[in-house]
Amino acid sequence: MLLKLSFIFVFFFSLIGFSTILFAQENTPLQRNRMEELFLWKVSEDLKLSVSEEKALADFVKDYSLRRNKANDAVQLSLKKISDTAESKVTDKTLSDYKKQIKKYNDLALEEIDQMKKILGLPKAAKYFVIKNDLSNRIKSLLALPEKSQDDSKPDIGKPKIIIE
Repeated sequence: MLLKLSFIFVFFFSLIGFSTILFAQENTPLQRNRMEELFLWKVSEDLKLSVSEEKALADFVKDYSLRRNKANDAVQLSLKKISDTAESKVTDKTLSDYKKQIKKYNDLALEEIDQMKKILGLPKAAKYFVIKNDLSNRIKSLLALPEKSQDDSKPDIGKPKIIIE
């Protein structure tokens, strides 16, 4: 039990450190790789994956991450085109391009579900998405918390009372 708690503690604070690096600076490939490796390690540990499953998962996650980033860049580019265009000159083509890019991005998520079922099997694939969602929510909640000043971090608990029997 203590080992499990220490594992969670180390993982959680490592995740915080890596997520802080990721979001505080520009999203570089090295930082993305660190997060991917940490994510793969956590998933592999929780799902107790075999070596072959872990290898297949790692290959897919790395490829998927690259394709998702490219799709996101395409979505952002089409939004930039829309924002740079005068309101009166926005055409159906610019909106249909945006719709097409959003569809490509969303199709990747559906592909991930299908691939996880093939790689991990149905029960482990379901747990994979639960783990992924949990980690995403933890990172989001940590990023949403305002930073405390040093004065706020030390609550006044008073002096300890000594009881003599």
